[in-house]
Amino acid sequence: MKIQILDQNTKKPLANGKLQLQVRGKDSGYLSATTDANGYLTLDDKYKGQQIALANAGGQGGSGQGGKGGQGGQVQGQWIQANEGAKLFTSGADATTAAGGATTSTTKY
Repeated sequence: MKIQILDQNTKKPLANGKLQLQVRGKDSGYLSATTDANGYLTLDDKYKGQQIALANAGGQGGSGQGGKGGQGGQVQGQWIQANEGAKLFTSGADATTAAGGATTSTTKY
C-alpha cells in the first residue's frame, strides 16, 4: 500500500526523504521509511487499517495523542488510518534527503 508524505507548508511531496513512522494496532512498532521521488512510501499490507503517524517529531504538543505539532520537526500527533493513498504531512525538518535513487523501503525495528 502506498502512502504519500507531503510538506505541511508547501503541500508538495517529500521526495527521497528518510523518516520514522509509528504504528498502533495489531503490529505496533516503529518503521524507518524512505519516500520515492514523488513522496510515496510503500507499507506492507499487514498494516492496512492500523493507525500510523510520523514518529520522533521535533515539535511540542500531541505526543501521538491527537494534539497539534509544535515548532520544527515532523508534525507530531497526526494519526491516520493506513490505507492506500493516505497522506501524512511533515515540516520536513527532521526528514533527511536520501542520496541517490528513488528507492522506497521500510524497515521494522
